Amino acid sequence: MPIEFKSHKSENYFLSKWSGKIYDSDMIEGYKSFFESDDWVPGMWELADLSEVDFTSISPEGLINFNQFTKSWYKANNIRKTQTAAYCPDDLQYGIVKTYETLSKDSPEIVRVFRDLNEAKNWISRGSSFPTDDYVE
Repeated sequence: MPIEFKSHKSENYFLSKWSGKIYDSDMIEGYKSFFESDDWVPGMWELADLSEVDFTSISPEGLINFNQFTKSWYKANNIRKTQTAAYCPDDLQYGIVKTYETLSKDSPEIVRVFRDLNEAKNWISRGSSFPTDDYVE
């Protein structure tokens, strides 16, 4: 699966690990499946590790559709604010997620893009410590 999810309910966040070639449909299908599972709790914050993703097959329309999907999902679940810290060390990853950050300006989702994993963790952790067994290095 191109996007794997791991919930940390006690810390109120989930980790999404993106890897390999991602297509437009992978984004919505992956998040829809996760959001409909028992692993997601409305209002959880997200740490997205995009360090191993290949975005060369993502279209501008796909990014817009994904943004519209997440925006409507959060609003349907009465989420007024949620935060996503995206770890993107490479230029293409960083640029695409910065575009998504801009698209999210009128969404309950506050997105910040980081090139440094520790900065992303610090921003999303709200002072909590992260489990040491996570698959984000």
